[in-house]
Amino acid sequence: RDFNLFVVGPTGTGRHTAVKEVLKLDAEKRKQPYDWVYVINFAEEHKPIALKLPPDSAKTLQSAMQNLVDDLANDIPNMFESEEYQTQRRAIEEKFVERHETAMAEFADRAKEEGIALVRTPVGFMLTAVRDGKPIKGEDFEKLEEDERNEIEEKISLLEDYLAQILREGPKLEREHRAKAEDLNSSMAERVVSDRIEEVRSEFGHVEVVGRYLDDVHKDIIANAELFLMAAKSSQNGPFPEAIRKFHRDSEFDRYVVNVMVSQDTEACSGAPVIFEDLPSLDRLIGRIEHISQMGSLFTNFSMIKPGAMHLANGGYLVLDIRRVIKEPFSWEALNQSIRNQSITITSLSDRLSLASTTTLQPDPIPLDLRVVLVGDPFIYTLLTLLDTDFVELFKVRAEFEESIDRTDDNLAKFAHLIAAFVKSENLLPMTATGVARVLDEATRIAEDATKISLRIG
Repeated sequence: RDFNLFVVGPTGTGRHTAVKEVLKLDAEKRKQPYDWVYVINFAEEHKPIALKLPPDSAKTLQSAMQNLVDDLANDIPNMFESEEYQTQRRAIEEKFVERHETAMAEFADRAKEEGIALVRTPVGFMLTAVRDGKPIKGEDFEKLEEDERNEIEEKISLLEDYLAQILREGPKLEREHRAKAEDLNSSMAERVVSDRIEEVRSEFGHVEVVGRYLDDVHKDIIANAELFLMAAKSSQNGPFPEAIRKFHRDSEFDRYVVNVMVSQDTEACSGAPVIFEDLPSLDRLIGRIEHISQMGSLFTNFSMIKPGAMHLANGGYLVLDIRRVIKEPFSWEALNQSIRNQSITITSLSDRLSLASTTTLQPDPIPLDLRVVLVGDPFIYTLLTLLDTDFVELFKVRAEFEESIDRTDDNLAKFAHLIAAFVKSENLLPMTATGVARVLDEATRIAEDATKISLRIG
């Protein structure tokens, strides 16, 4: 981490071009770095988890999770509509009703034996004495002998306690009923989800972190199967058949998104990346967390985390113009902090200044393995050496560009080749030998020494 490079030289000496060519050659010899993605942390959703994946596998995992959601959004509702599920669900409902009605019927029979009737009223149940198969009215009850009234009241009191006990069992029966229904839902959903999860797992069986992530996804889908049921109901009014609808685009399924931060393309390129960042603001350097407005409030989730130049250059080289870095608020501090900690921690400018009180995220820091190349002039290098105690420790390698070289035949020939390469890269008209000679003479004039050639060609 300490052996980063500071390229020192005057403007116009071809510093950026030379750095690009040298780093490009070295990067081709290095192995391709890993892919990185962010996924939800089901336990603490404000702390997204960073997953390190083999090169060129991040988008494959992203696509696999999209297909998983689309398939389950069709399979889970179909499973709950199946005859097998409906039969088992009716059995649970019938058993619950039977237990409740049996308890009430047994109570009613016991009360009848005691000469007491159970009457249902708009406000609940009521017990009353019975004579000749009919409830005794209040005025008739008062005409009874006192001993008989006391006996009836005692029976009613005992039966009321028994009835209260039965009614107290009602919520318990209801909880048992819900638990059995949830167990049935879970077991049926488990069969559908397990098979589909295993298909995804088979593609990434060699990646341990993906296996753990799929275990968490499996548990969460079982616990939130109603999300897929509600999505299926809402899709019935949509313009597309359920079989082709892209359910993964619905916001309720954002929790199963794989947010790709870095994805290598093993077919298009090889080796390590070389990234030039011309606008090294804090967000473009270390990444950012975007927000959307909902009902007047700002909202975000892990799918809105965007990568910065350090993510894209991780495993390779990041080239920055030091003048531009120090002009951007907090960029120099964030760069130094990332190099020291060997990790990329995404924090927004508003968080650093405590300007926003909105919900924000604390993403996992991503381990950093890159070499930073700063390009600047001797004056800035001297200032940083004097004013920043960490600078010399973090940027131990200094490469200095000379302003001029000796005017030898060999150097003149190389300079002429450089001119030809520049003309070709800029799609200019070919330069004649006289024109090349005139440029060489001008380079000598700028050097103010007949034995030198100025390298200020920019």
